[in-house]
Amino acid sequence: MRILSRLLAVALIAAAGSVSAQENYPSEPLRLIVPTDPGGSVDALARIFQRKIEELGIYPSVVVVNQPGAGGTIGTRAVKDADPDGYTVGLWSPGIITSKAMGVVDYDHTAFTVLGGTGLTEIGMGVLNDSQYETPQQLIEASRAEPNSVVVATNIGLPVHFIPMMFADEADIEMKFVQIGGGSKRLASILGGHTDIALFSVSEFQRFGESGLRPLFLYSDARDPALPDVPTAKESGVDLSISVFRVWLAPAGLEPDVQAKLEETLKAVVEDPAIIAELEGMAINPEWITADEVSERLDDMNARTEPLISAARAMAN
Repeated sequence: MRILSRLLAVALIAAAGSVSAQENYPSEPLRLIVPTDPGGSVDALARIFQRKIEELGIYPSVVVVNQPGAGGTIGTRAVKDADPDGYTVGLWSPGIITSKAMGVVDYDHTAFTVLGGTGLTEIGMGVLNDSQYETPQQLIEASRAEPNSVVVATNIGLPVHFIPMMFADEADIEMKFVQIGGGSKRLASILGGHTDIALFSVSEFQRFGESGLRPLFLYSDARDPALPDVPTAKESGVDLSISVFRVWLAPAGLEPDVQAKLEETLKAVVEDPAIIAELEGMAINPEWITADEVSERLDDMNARTEPLISAARAMAN
């Protein structure tokens, strides 16, 4: 009986401590894990959020922790395995889907608490200024007439690979995918005439236009105001609309009140007029994407990726 009483006392003390910690939330620094090196686009967005959250004074401080490597999976695993106390969050991309698809990890977004999404950026396919492909229709027709004649510069196994594969699948064409690497390497490959086409963001089209890169089409729902003369894939009869965005993740098992506080904080950042202006200046849509909508978009990407996994893995080997 004494043992039972002691166990009950310990349980009550632990529960009281848990309630007290939740009531005091947030009282510790927020750790923001970025699965890339400092200086990239994901890191830049994280630093904007770090600065504004500290200005809001919600957390004692915000610490950005860069944990690059293995295509972002070192950082995402650190988020997944952290204590669900509300003091660790991560910022990543739809690469959370493709990493699992390629067998790099055994988890996707469903292993986390999805908090929401920010940094919505439209993307599309770009060619050399004097490319023979003046319209998306010409590229589609050329690929149908001679399969694999269009050479795509890509980074195999990442979204920049899977998204053009989705386009080819929807258009019922075959294109040749060549491993080139990151954005700067894909640009050099296009400008050097080694490959025909590659995926870039709207901001990259704006930055690299003078170098000789021309946007052929975008994957957006509608034409982008920054590139009003560039058609969408849908206008070419290919039913594919997809944007790149940054996903805010936390460990699974957050208390509902803690989750709500984190979501409220992140949403407050993107609704700040100064932040809106800063993001728009970077050709980033400052829209806050709810957790449910993020999960829905990632689920859709997962469904579209599933039929392409075998082909993508074959290219990687």
